[in-house]
Amino acid sequence: MSQTNSYLVLCIEERSDSDYDQIDARLFIAYDSEQETYVVYGKSYSLAVDCQPYFFRADRSCDMYKFVKFVLSKESHCSYTLYNYNNMPYDLEEVDYYFMEENMDIRYDIATYDRVMLRKRDFRKTLKMLKNVYNFY
Repeated sequence: MSQTNSYLVLCIEERSDSDYDQIDARLFIAYDSEQETYVVYGKSYSLAVDCQPYFFRADRSCDMYKFVKFVLSKESHCSYTLYNYNNMPYDLEEVDYYFMEENMDIRYDIATYDRVMLRKRDFRKTLKMLKNVYNFY
């Protein structure tokens, strides 16, 4: 597969306060250059309920930050992983949360940061990078 098929996807996993290995929520965020919007595929994890995944768009990074801040606790520790998905379709609505989760693979891992706190300035800088670093494919 060609490297020009590379597509940046940020995975944010909110970790349990009592057990860092337990995931409370997982989000995949990408920038859709065709629609010029940010997209988020997400799912909450609960021991008591089988939560359903979701997909939303935001035109601006500040709106995506507001959504993520609402979904994830600002005080929780998270892990951030930047993935290089080389199998993304051009239309991001052709994939779903399960596709994103199934393709979490160390071979696609570019960088991982553990025990990260959600900070507006850093988050928006990361989203700007997702928007401005791309391939024409």
